[in-house]
Amino acid sequence: MREPAATTVRRLKRRDVEDLIALYQRAFWDDPAIEFLLPDERTRGRALDAYMRMMIRLGFREGLAQTIDGEGGLRCGAVWIAPGKAPVGVVPLVRAGFLQVIASNRSLKTLRKFFALSAKIEEMHKKDVPKAHWYLAVLAVDPPQQGKGFGGLVLGPELEKADRRGLPCYVETAKPRNVTFYEKQGFVVNKEIAIPMDGPPLWTLIREPVR
Repeated sequence: MREPAATTVRRLKRRDVEDLIALYQRAFWDDPAIEFLLPDERTRGRALDAYMRMMIRLGFREGLAQTIDGEGGLRCGAVWIAPGKAPVGVVPLVRAGFLQVIASNRSLKTLRKFFALSAKIEEMHKKDVPKAHWYLAVLAVDPPQQGKGFGGLVLGPELEKADRRGLPCYVETAKPRNVTFYEKQGFVVNKEIAIPMDGPPLWTLIREPVR
């Protein structure tokens, strides 16, 4: 793997939101969980837009969102939920755009799968890390920039902060290759389950603070 070019991790700004949503669309288009929830490519973009918009708002309001600039736009983006804020409650979700997410999914079957998955993720989250922790809600590197070290780079500042404060970090993923990536960042697989309603595997990972 090539080392990333000289770059700086910075806070996401309001003017970056549309660019980051477009990046997330590209990066998550073939995610197994997304393909399972949204098999119809004709409507996948609309639903992904609403969901990622909500997650970015949550980052602004309940934690932080960070990115790295590139020559043609953003290289990557990470949304973190701060200690004591995750799992995110109903009121913050609604304020961030949860109802718009529901409205973007016009298939009853999709909504049933979405609610079943959301409930399972919340259940595992509460059991896996009942104490204060940083929650990595979304991480993606633009596909043309993947494999260059930007994912680890954008996580670095918050992982170091968590270490200094003695706090664990938590994340879920449905992509097998992401498991390997997170393990390189110090995460350890906690559980592997099947997404409800005959979905693909989902992994939860925890990173204990490095002292």
